[in-house]
Amino acid sequence: MSVLDMHIRYGGNIDDYPDPDVNLPGLLEKIDRCNKIAGKVWDPLTKSEQFWINRNKVQSMYGRKFCAIC
Repeated sequence: MSVLDMHIRYGGNIDDYPDPDVNLPGLLEKIDRCNKIAGKVWDPLTKSEQFWINRNKVQSMYGRKFCAIC
């Protein structure tokens, strides 16, 4: 999931979406605000209503930092 994907789903100015590598908490807040405004949509995989973007999945994707030296 990239910032561009989020921009495509929620619209607005792409510069309003913080870079997850620089400001993950800011991006998660933006996702929360957008999810609240957009509401849930039907997800045929889970057969239930879900938000377009799962905040927890984004956090797990960007929350871990991998160090090539460590």
